Amino acid sequence: MTETKFTPGPWKTERGTGHHAGHVVVTAPGMPSHSPMAHVPAWDEPEASADAALIAAAPDLYAACVLMLDYIRLDQEGKPRPVNYMLGEIHAALSKARGES
Repeated sequence: MTETKFTPGPWKTERGTGHHAGHVVVTAPGMPSHSPMAHVPAWDEPEASADAALIAAAPDLYAACVLMLDYIRLDQEGKPRPVNYMLGEIHAALSKARGES
């Protein structure tokens, strides 16, 4: 995968603390919830939690897209490769984006 400029994942959602209390925050490994990468107001609103889950899934979705592009490239004989290999990664990233994992 090409070197990225964004904070590496996995990102996760959690309740904000301090001045982020009442928000859903998105953090990366080693990042405290009082200093998040992103925050979405209104922890108790389902849409806010869904928005934060989508933000937290960004590194996984990026990785799934890179995997898909790398794998779809034609093989040595110029034939497309089968896509079954990457279905698990795609489903996992989409599940995280929906807040299901």
